[in-house]
Amino acid sequence: MNQYIKDKVDESNNALSVVLYTRKKLALAFGVNANLLYLVAVLGGSDHFSRDEVSELYKANPALGIKNQVKPKQKWPKVIQLVRKFNSLPPAKAQEKIIELVKSDWTYKLDTAFTLARTQYDLFECKEISYTTELEKMYSQGLINPKIFEIMYDSTFWCTLFLENYSSACSWDSAQNVRRSLYTRLGVNNITEHYRSSNSMATRLVSLTNTQVLVPPIANSMDVMIYAFRELIQYLYQSGKPVGNHELCGWISSSILVQAGLEGKSKIPSRTINPTKESIHQLAQIECIIFCLSLLCSLEGTDVVFWELLDGPTFHWCLQHARKGASPKSLLGRVGIERYKDIYSSVIAGLEPLVDIVIEYPEM
Repeated sequence: MNQYIKDKVDESNNALSVVLYTRKKLALAFGVNANLLYLVAVLGGSDHFSRDEVSELYKANPALGIKNQVKPKQKWPKVIQLVRKFNSLPPAKAQEKIIELVKSDWTYKLDTAFTLARTQYDLFECKEISYTTELEKMYSQGLINPKIFEIMYDSTFWCTLFLENYSSACSWDSAQNVRRSLYTRLGVNNITEHYRSSNSMATRLVSLTNTQVLVPPIANSMDVMIYAFRELIQYLYQSGKPVGNHELCGWISSSILVQAGLEGKSKIPSRTINPTKESIHQLAQIECIIFCLSLLCSLEGTDVVFWELLDGPTFHWCLQHARKGASPKSLLGRVGIERYKDIYSSVIAGLEPLVDIVIEYPEM
């Protein structure tokens, strides 16, 4: 992808930042008709057509000319080259031409994926906007997150990049209270949220009449984690799936281990563990809360680093061992249990009835 668009990804403050491009700019970089970008998305692997499925598609349909390429540098040029052939055609005709290249047992599946992707692209098309207000000017200069600007124009789309455990609902739902605080802060009373529900797209109207959710001051990275944990505890309880104290042990221990590593007090060993659907979904829920909190705090000009205490491998390692019965002391080792007790008290204060006591820890 980077051979088409240069210097778009960088790493700063331990977080990956990317520049989001308009359809027009992306189409220009690819040399593809902007109306045909949805074809590129599906053939490259998307929500509507997984990477495993496109690999099978390439393998079973050599007429596409993509072969079974796995590496992006090999795959994307072929995908883009294929779609470019139909630049002069309207979307429906271009779609039809590509489908003619595949075998009959792939026709329905590919046509369905194309149709769903085209619907999504048509629904969320970015519009050219003239910058008039101060906030709009800040957005045009890259000084505020584009998501805030979307909210102002009632076009926000909450779709996680992370694997969803559909049986546990959408990850973004865990952050709904923070989002409503953000809407209130921006003076938005009614907003239509677009989101992914299971395998389909959905919308809902959120009315903020008499809604006020207070967010406490966020002074440092651990405050961020404490707030995220408290939000998730409340959300899971309201959803009828209260968190167990052993899971809470895993959450808190992972943040303490990462913090100790950043402070040079402990070297975090390489975590070799395969995450489960449940641990990936739980991490995604926390990430969604932190992302929404970062948007809210950005309006206050905070300089807190939001992501430095969230490390995926450490989170999965701690959570899975905690679920198997590991105590805070065994997870933290030399880092110390007193720090754990302080943070645990802050996380659970006032929320004790919402947490299931699954394991009794002697050190607590």
